[in-house]
Amino acid sequence: MSDLYIQRLRGVQTELAAVRAALAYIEHNWQKQDIYLDISVLTPTDFVQAARRAEAAYFIRLYAEFEGILKDHLATNHPQVPVPDKPKVDWLISRVIQVEGLAVGPPLRLKMDAVRDYRNLIAHRHARSTVFVLFDDGLSVLNTFLAKMPEPYA
Repeated sequence: MSDLYIQRLRGVQTELAAVRAALAYIEHNWQKQDIYLDISVLTPTDFVQAARRAEAAYFIRLYAEFEGILKDHLATNHPQVPVPDKPKVDWLISRVIQVEGLAVGPPLRLKMDAVRDYRNLIAHRHARSTVFVLFDDGLSVLNTFLAKMPEPYA
């Protein structure tokens, strides 16, 4: 079980919590603390929009971190495995499953596909996904996969 990989993804969750708290503070204290004097180029509406879109932005960040973990894992634990310059995430997942001999059943793989599809919907508005995935649910699915992986060697 890879606690290091799981902690990397939980770090993204902590970043999202910090952003949410900061945006809520600004929204709540805009007039009381004269915040508007320090941030004159932005309006309260800008912060409301940022708060509304924070989860989607951090969902993309979460998935990017997951992809980075897969690449790092192959590089550190399996340097003999050639990784393409721009590998698709499905290739990375399949290769990690293969080289590690991981038991990943169809239910988990379907959930991982739903997380990927939702990330694609957010990142590429033209992508199709019929599933809405909350940040914490996506984190849980990806961490379920990462829990099957061994720790990195280096």
